[in-house]
Amino acid sequence: MLYYAAGIALLTALASHDGRATIEELRDPRTIGTALDVADNPAILADLYRLGHIAYEPDGRIAITDAGRYDLYQHTNRRAKLHPADPLSAGPLEPDDDGTATYPAIEVAGVLVFAYVDAAGTLQVSVHIDSTEPWMVRPDDTLPITVTLNGKTLFDDSRTDPHEGASTS
Repeated sequence: MLYYAAGIALLTALASHDGRATIEELRDPRTIGTALDVADNPAILADLYRLGHIAYEPDGRIAITDAGRYDLYQHTNRRAKLHPADPLSAGPLEPDDDGTATYPAIEVAGVLVFAYVDAAGTLQVSVHIDSTEPWMVRPDDTLPITVTLNGKTLFDDSRTDPHEGASTS
């Protein structure tokens, strides 16, 4: 992609807006959360369209395609952060400004996943979703999530319809 960072910014904005928006909506910081100058750059739009990452709808909206979502997801995974445990900390579970926390965590799309052995010798896995990137949150304020253990699905809420119930195994 010609302008990778700008293209990802546009795909993120579209994903945050239920996958489709007009140029005017992309320019409005009240709608997307930040004004996007990239929406005014025809080269970025042309590049994303050529790659199949966006499509133009008959009503004039720009829509993110499956290929665009895939690229956004891969970019997000590549940006994952490891927050090491701070051996001197007895403080909060969440990472401090320097990125260290009481327990080790990995952060993906703003979601923190902690895995640690507690004082009783039990492996604890804790998922904190309060800082999730807005484009990951569904319209009903839930998060698509699947939990597996050794390949067996324990919980699956990856459904696309937020009104369906989650499944557990």
